[in-house]
Formats: sequence, structure tokens, C-alpha cells
Amino acid sequence: MEALDSYIRATTQSLATKHNSAYNNKLYRNLIASKRIKQRAVEQADGSYLIKEYWDQIDSGRVHGHGLSLQRVAKEVRHAALGRCAKIDFKASSYAILTSLALAIDPNLRVESLKSYIQYRTQVRIRIANAIGISEEWMKTIFTSLGFGAEVKDNPFNSIRKKLGSEKFNLLVANQEFAYIKQDLDVVRDTILKSDQFKGNEFSVGAYKYSAIDSKTGSKRSRNQKLAWIYQAAERMALDIVIEHMPDNYSMLLPVHDCIYIKQRLSSSVLIELHFRLRKLFPLLSFEQEIIIPIHATQDHFKRDDGFAAEVAAHRARIAQEELDARGYKSQVAFVAEPPKVFDFRNETVHDYELRRKRQFLLDIEQHESAWAG
Repeated sequence: MEALDSYIRATTQSLATKHNSAYNNKLYRNLIASKRIKQRAVEQADGSYLIKEYWDQIDSGRVHGHGLSLQRVAKEVRHAALGRCAKIDFKASSYAILTSLALAIDPNLRVESLKSYIQYRTQVRIRIANAIGISEEWMKTIFTSLGFGAEVKDNPFNSIRKKLGSEKFNLLVANQEFAYIKQDLDVVRDTILKSDQFKGNEFSVGAYKYSAIDSKTGSKRSRNQKLAWIYQAAERMALDIVIEHMPDNYSMLLPVHDCIYIKQRLSSSVLIELHFRLRKLFPLLSFEQEIIIPIHATQDHFKRDDGFAAEVAAHRARIAQEELDARGYKSQVAFVAEPPKVFDFRNETVHDYELRRKRQFLLDIEQHESAWAG
């Protein structure tokens, strides 16, 4: 609640200064959502606050919040409500999972551009965004849409074309790096959908059974919707692995599809173990642990930094104590230096002599050139 109150103050202060209308509208939406969350929060016996939410699980295992859910509000509001915490965030989730599945079906697939995007997604997005003149955030949205089956077609009803406009859309289509990634993604999609495992409508992914009819709409799933279902069910399997192997003393706060918010930061050993378990199932899937520090009012800066300052002070104290304990310590291991080798050239052949002379000649030239360059 303290973090949420500070965010409300910060947003109110920001609205007092002049911004463009779009940014002001976003601030107003966030402020209203923050105040509604505060009104709904119920104080618990230990001083914490609880928000009751309404959830619905679809047949792929993905869980959706309804109404005013922390899953659905703006990220800034969600972080303010959760307070200082950590986030386990899958990276390029749909691309990593689908490519891992396709390579399990056919290990000989050549999809190097897609592998490179999964590993260096941020740099790739920035590079393509700069080439066509849009923001990296827009480029991220385009890749997300592409991962869920959006087509790159030159018609006014295409979602990507509508977002970019005709000129920038043409620049995107002409970009060679983007074209290679799109081509590899098409190969991955076709490999999965044409495989024996996913060819028909009678298959399961983990604990979730596929249905050709979407239970929410009552209509038959399209090819893209089928692939999205496969990805979502596989992603749920990955989330379950993280949840099941989370240490007992950690508190999970909120799941949001491809990430989980937790109260405490995970140790390096736990992160390594989770990565190992995930990659046994999806070799290309990775995640990052991000420390969440909510936006807060200026007057609360020092208050927000108290916890971090305490950690730094404790760490420095431990180092100082270790250095104190190490004073006067002498190693019990004796190191004996080996005597320099003495070479005997009296028995070398004429051939060996010529080789040694040539090597020495080349070494002399290299040293001479280095000295001259210096």
C-alpha cells in the first residue's frame, strides 16, 4: 500500500506539468486504476493488503483475469501495487518454445536467423526499428503479433500494415534481416502443424487436451489459432516447471502469462537449476530475473532506497570481516618453481637447424616491426 500511495502521488505530480495529450490520457487512466485498486484492497492481520480477483482458465491452461485485475492493468500500476519485488520473465517466449518444438520434430531444420533473434532479440529489434524509422516498442509489438500468427500482407486490413502505414510497411517487408526471420518462422510453423504429433485434432500438450472448437467463441479454430493454442499450452508447462521447483520460502505474487512476480529475489543456484530444468524440455527457452522498483514520488526516493542501502552495507561489512580474518594467514601449500629448460642443440640435424633458423628469423622480423610501430 505504501508503494501504491507513492505512485499515486508521483502520477498526480506528473499531471501538474504539461505533457502531450496521449501521455496525459495514459496518466489519467493509470491514476484511476490505482485509486480503484486502493479502494478494493482489504487489509490483512499482518498489515499486508489483499485484492480478490476473478479468474478464468481456458483449455490451453492459460489463466485470464477479469475486470480490474492486476494482470490487465498497465505495467506501471501493477508494479506499484505489488511493491518492490522480482519478476521471472521468459524471453521471446513464443519464438523460443515453437522453435524448440520444431527442432525436436526435425533436428535438421536450418533456422539460424530465428535462433539469432531468440538470443539477441533486443539488438535485432532496435536494428530493424532504426532501419524503418519506428520505435523499438513498436517493433516489439510487431514481433509479438508475428509470433501469434499475424500475416505480413499488403492489404489495408492487415494488422501490421494498419499500424505502420503503407510507406513504413514497405520498408519492413524489404528489410532483409526481418525477411529471413519471417521465413524461418514460417518453416517452424509448417513443421509443427504438419507433424504427426500435431497433424489432426486429437492430441494433448502436457495436461491440456486440444479441441478443434474454441470453447469461448464456439467456432472452429483456424490454423493460426491452433498454433497459438499449442504455444500457450507449452508455455503453461514451462510456467508449471518454475512454480513446482520454486523454493518453499518464496512467495509468489502474480502470474502474467509469460512471467511470474515473486516477493523475494531468487539466488543464483536456484536460477541455474530452473534454467537446467526448462531447457531439458525447451532447449531455446530462457528467462531473466528483473528487480521491480515501482515509480514513486520524489519525496519517497530515500525511503525506497533504504532496503538496497542496507544490503550494500551488510555486504561491505561481510567483506571487511573476511579481510580481517585473513590477516596473517599463510598458505600451507609449498610451490616449487620448475628450473628453466636448457636446450641441447649439439645433436640436431641439418633440417632441424634450418627450421629453427627460419622461425627465429620470422620472430626477429615480428619484434622489429612491433618496435617500429611503437
